[in-house]
Amino acid sequence: MKVAQIEQEKRKIAETLREQVALEVLEFDATRREFQISQEVARRATVQHRLLEIDYRFSNQIDSVTYLNHLSQLDSQKADTYRAWARLRTRLARIQMMVLGSGE
Repeated sequence: MKVAQIEQEKRKIAETLREQVALEVLEFDATRREFQISQEVARRATVQHRLLEIDYRFSNQIDSVTYLNHLSQLDSQKADTYRAWARLRTRLARIQMMVLGSGE
């Protein structure tokens, strides 16, 4: 009787864990897409900044304030990308802990 009860509890725990892992994988996928979007936006912002820098250095069309504002925007975009990368790594670590255990 006890063995059957333990086996039933074991199956319930395994099913709950499978559901949690599946939900976490879905969240990971959404986080991965957000990171990829942020990464692409940062790439484009970097290219735009390089072009703006050329204008700033070799023409009188861009003043220092405009250049520095754009540089701050680029830094902000890069920071957003790093935060998205950190969220992605956190999601992956959660999945690994759920599937493989804590590694202790």
